[in-house]
Amino acid sequence: MSNKYKKKVLSGVLIASMTFGGIVSTVTPFVNNETTVHASAPIADTTSKRTITIHKYAIEDLSTLGIRGDGKLADAALQAKLAALGKVENVKFKIERVENIGTASLVNPDQQVLGTDYKIDTTFKSIELSTNANGELTFDLGVGKANDGIYLITELDSPNTKVNGVAEQIKRKVSPFFVYVPMTDRDSKNSLIYDIQVYPKNELVNPLNPAKTINGGDSDSLQAGLPFTWEATVDINPSDFYYIASQTGKIPGSNPPVMVTAGDEVYLDHFTITDDLDSRLQLLSTKVQVFDGTTWTDLVQGTDYTFAVGANAMNPAGKQTVELKEAGMKKIGKNNKLKKLRVVYETKTIDVKFNGKIDNTFTVDKKEKGLVPEIETNPTPPRYFTGGFDIKKVIEGTNANLAGALFRVATSKANADGGIYLATDGKSYTEANLPKGVDFLESTSDANGLAAFDGLALDSYDDINKNGKQDLPAEPTFADVDIQRDYWLVEVKAPSGYEMLKDPVKITVNLSTADDKTIETTVINKKETDLPFTGGTGTTLMIVVAIGAILMGTAFVVIDKKRCSQA
Repeated sequence: MSNKYKKKVLSGVLIASMTFGGIVSTVTPFVNNETTVHASAPIADTTSKRTITIHKYAIEDLSTLGIRGDGKLADAALQAKLAALGKVENVKFKIERVENIGTASLVNPDQQVLGTDYKIDTTFKSIELSTNANGELTFDLGVGKANDGIYLITELDSPNTKVNGVAEQIKRKVSPFFVYVPMTDRDSKNSLIYDIQVYPKNELVNPLNPAKTINGGDSDSLQAGLPFTWEATVDINPSDFYYIASQTGKIPGSNPPVMVTAGDEVYLDHFTITDDLDSRLQLLSTKVQVFDGTTWTDLVQGTDYTFAVGANAMNPAGKQTVELKEAGMKKIGKNNKLKKLRVVYETKTIDVKFNGKIDNTFTVDKKEKGLVPEIETNPTPPRYFTGGFDIKKVIEGTNANLAGALFRVATSKANADGGIYLATDGKSYTEANLPKGVDFLESTSDANGLAAFDGLALDSYDDINKNGKQDLPAEPTFADVDIQRDYWLVEVKAPSGYEMLKDPVKITVNLSTADDKTIETTVINKKETDLPFTGGTGTTLMIVVAIGAILMGTAFVVIDKKRCSQA
C-alpha cells in the first residue's frame, strides 16, 4: 500500500460509473473491446450472459470525482489513473431486482421511494458478494432475457475492509444505485451492453488521530510558576475542510440529503477543538497552527478562527473551544500540502509552590455536510509534574524547635559547594551574578522549626541525548513511583547563637515527599561555644585596679576642694 493511502479512513463516493451523488439511470461505466456490446438493433438477445462487475477504488477527496461513466471498461487513459488509486477489498454489496410502480421512472434511489415508486421483485433471490484483493466482484445474473430488468445495488456495512492489502475502515457507504440489464450503449445509442462495469469509489480521509503533548512530549516537569505549553494536534485532509464540487448531485452519505451544484464551494459544517484546562493553571495565550510537513504556520485569530467558548487568555484557565471560520477552512482546503492542525496553549501554574501532577485531554469535533460528526478525544493524556520536601530544624541535645535558619537549594553537590543556588527563573546563580528581578529559592524555619521547598522540577524521563526535551519513543515517561530528582540543601544563615550546617544535604524529591507526613531531613544546629575574651587575665586585672585608683583619686580631690571652700 502506498503512503498515499496509509492511515486513511474511507467515505463513500460513487463516481466514474455514476453521477456525483450516486444518481444513475442506466449505469454509465466503461468498456474496451472485451466488453460485450451488440451492434445490431437494440433488441435483447437470449444467448448472452448478464453480469455486473464492480471495481472498488479509493480516492483522496470529492474534488476528484471524475466524469460520468458509460458502463464499459475503463479505457487506457483512465486505467492509468486508476492504477494510482487504492484497491478496496472486502466491501460487501447486495443486488436485488426491482420493478417500478405505475409510471415511475427509476433513476436514483435517493429520489425514488421504495413502496411508492418501486418494489422488490421477489422472484429474484438477492445476492451478496464482497470485493476481492483487486477491489472487484461480479454479479453473474445468468443467460437469457429472463434475467433482464432493473437492479438495485446497495453497499452494506463492511467492517473488515482493506486498501491495497492494509486494514482500513469505510467511513461512508456509497449511495445505492439502479442498473438496467442490459443497458444501452451511451455512445452508439443503438446497441446493448450485457457485462456492465461499475466504478464506485470511496473518498479517503485522514483519521483525526488526536494527540496531546506537553512541550512536545508525553510528560514534562518544570519549576512551578514557569510557563510551558500543551499542544492539541490532529491529522487533517485539506479537501475535507473546503473543496469546489466537480459535479451536481447529492453529497454521498448525506442524511438528510445535501445537494450541491457543480462549482459550489463546500465547507465543513464545523470544526472545533475543545480543551477544559485545569483551573490550577493560568492560560497565558493560545495559537492555532497548520503544518505542511516542514513548517508550522499560524492561523489568524478573528479571521481564520474564533473562540466559541473561553478566550485567548484566562486566569484561572478553564474550558475553551476554538472554532474554525470559513476563511480558515478555505485557507486549509486550498493548500493540499497541509498535514496537521494544532492548538498551542501556553500556561503556568498559578501557585508557585504547586506540588503534584496535572494531566490534560481535548476533544476534536469535525462535521462534514450532511454527515454525522466525527468526535474524538486524545487517548493518552500528557502530564505535568512537580514535587517538594520538608525540613525540621532543631537544637542539639534538646531537639527543641529552632526558628530563623535560612536555606537554599542547589541542583548538584558541585553547585552547592560552589555557592550556586536555584533561583525563581529555574536557573542557578552565584550571589554575584544573580540577575535583577530574580531571587533565590529560599525557606526560613518557623517557630515550629519547619521549612519547606515546593514546586520543584522532577525527572519524568531519561533525557538520553541531553537535548532538554522528551524524544519518543526512545525516552518514555517513567512510572509515577520513579519520577524524582535529587537536590542539595544548604543552610546559608544560622539563627543567632547557633552554628551553621557545614555540609550540603542530599535530598531525593518525588511526587509524595511534599505531601506525606514524613520530614525528609532534620537539621540539628549546635550552639555557639563561649570563646575567651581577647587578652590575658592579669592584664584585665591591672586595668581594673588602675581604673579604681583613678576614680578614688578623683574623689579625694573633690572632697579636698570642698574643705578649702568652707575654711
